[in-house]
Amino acid sequence: MEKEKEESFQNVSDEELFFYMACRDEDPTTADLAFNEFYSRFKNYTFSVCRDFFISRNRFDEEDLKSFFHNVLLKIYEKAGDISIDSSVPNDEKEFVILKIISRFVNYEGLTYLKSSKNSSLEISYTDELLNDVPEEGLSEHQSIERKTLEKALASLSDRNRFILLDFYRHENINFEKANWTPPEALTEMCNYYDTTKQALRKIKERALKKIMEYVDQSEKLKVVK
Repeated sequence: MEKEKEESFQNVSDEELFFYMACRDEDPTTADLAFNEFYSRFKNYTFSVCRDFFISRNRFDEEDLKSFFHNVLLKIYEKAGDISIDSSVPNDEKEFVILKIISRFVNYEGLTYLKSSKNSSLEISYTDELLNDVPEEGLSEHQSIERKTLEKALASLSDRNRFILLDFYRHENINFEKANWTPPEALTEMCNYYDTTKQALRKIKERALKKIMEYVDQSEKLKVVK
């Protein structure tokens, strides 16, 4: 019965997983299964954003990165009830919204990490043992080709351009009343960090997104040929 319930989550939409995770007080077993499925679908992307955050800040401690990655996932699980996706968002754009949500969680945890590491090494303790039961194998068979393609498209960018694009994603407002809006203070911080202008950053973002869309389009054409 437990195995059948676990397999049933493979057909649940990404946004529905947040709903089930949010019910962990009422039904912790179902919430844990939903989180396991979320982890299976998004662990690669989440880890790549965490890793890029570390690299872009010249941080290379492997143990800190692993702890940071786990903390981001646990924070998403804890805050699942606060996450909602506007019903007006087209289905084919919802995955991008979820990736933005993940990126913002990385940003928030990143600020905590940078503050804590100024005076001491990062120390994280876990009371939640859920991650110990999460499977370690790679992408599951049911994971969408689109997500794999998107990860490859991001990897095709130069390190600097990928860092800048993901920084925009980490800072952009995910409320669709102010879609794609980057707070001025965040943009100023990015200008200082990357030693460039706001206009240049926006151009880099525009070119990076164009390259990603071209990569995805080309992949779709190749699928049709095959």
